[in-house]
Amino acid sequence: MKSMFSAVLGAAVLLAAQPASAQFVMTRTTPGVTYYHKAGATLADHDTQLAQCVADAQTTAQPASGGNALVLINPALGIAGVSYDLRRNRAGRRVNIENCMVANRWAIMTLGDADASRLSPLVREPARLHAALAGMVGAERPVGILTRWFTNDAVNGASDRFSGAERTEGVSLSLEAGMGASRGLIVLPPTPALPRPTLATLPLEPLERARHIRVTDDSTLVFIRLTGDIRVSADIIAFERLGPDASTPAWVDQRANLFAPSLNHRSVERGLPRVGVYAYRLPPGRWRLAGMARTDMAWSFCQGTIAFDARPGEALYLGSFDLSGQMLPDMTMRDDIVPASRRPEGLRAAEYTAEGRYPCSSVYIYGIEFPAS
Repeated sequence: MKSMFSAVLGAAVLLAAQPASAQFVMTRTTPGVTYYHKAGATLADHDTQLAQCVADAQTTAQPASGGNALVLINPALGIAGVSYDLRRNRAGRRVNIENCMVANRWAIMTLGDADASRLSPLVREPARLHAALAGMVGAERPVGILTRWFTNDAVNGASDRFSGAERTEGVSLSLEAGMGASRGLIVLPPTPALPRPTLATLPLEPLERARHIRVTDDSTLVFIRLTGDIRVSADIIAFERLGPDASTPAWVDQRANLFAPSLNHRSVERGLPRVGVYAYRLPPGRWRLAGMARTDMAWSFCQGTIAFDARPGEALYLGSFDLSGQMLPDMTMRDDIVPASRRPEGLRAAEYTAEGRYPCSSVYIYGIEFPAS
């Protein structure tokens, strides 16, 4: 678990075939005989992306049933841990390979009976199957039925995102053929030598006293609003400060690089939405929406996410996140963010932009994008 987000959270179906009212399950593989497709791509493109997704999936692990991944202790101190379910790891990594490919804009095509009967026997002959896929993975008119493609499923409260990976379904011809061809294409960078973390690097807590909610010259004051019903009361979203490079966490400068607001402490009458507004004082830098978690299930948006720049002396509004709906920031500046009498001068909406992939870990992996306005 290389990043602070994974430290905190990891230690701490068919879209076209289903009726519109069905719940999409992100923790299972697509049934049927399938392959990955991207118009115009080559077989080499397919193999390289598959290799990257296999490598990223190998960094994930399924927690043991009843475990709790939300242990807010820096595991680099050697005092926090979580047990993993080795039986479910195989299924979970298959799920993560599929989610990774979809997050990188590869669609899933499901073969009809005739094509499935023709190609399925080649699973026993990976080289022949690989050759057969050469004309399929990038075809302008692909074989089969389009059954899954990228949407912001990970931030859709209607999706099933937090169940364990109990089993896999279907046969992925891409995976069966491409494992051998992809082997050796991706070489992971060595883990850098890191200093020992201190208490100053632990995740930030929200500011509680009014006198602390003020702008300072060496930090960025941010406000974030969460809403959701009782079902999401244990959910968190996590923001992570970027380090000097992809392999080095930002806390090497001995300042915190994570904050993770939740509605967990908000009491409410049954049936009414919970609302929480939180203020944090952040070290300056670039901060990405790194993932989300519910008890022992965590997601990393390591395949691409959104991020904002925090500059010293600024006050930013990070938006309102509906944890039981579309969990992307609504940047409407509401009256309940902060009372007018305490609203910092110059408070403005954060500007989110796209942020690329980074080293993965956690239980599940995916990517998100901010819809164009």
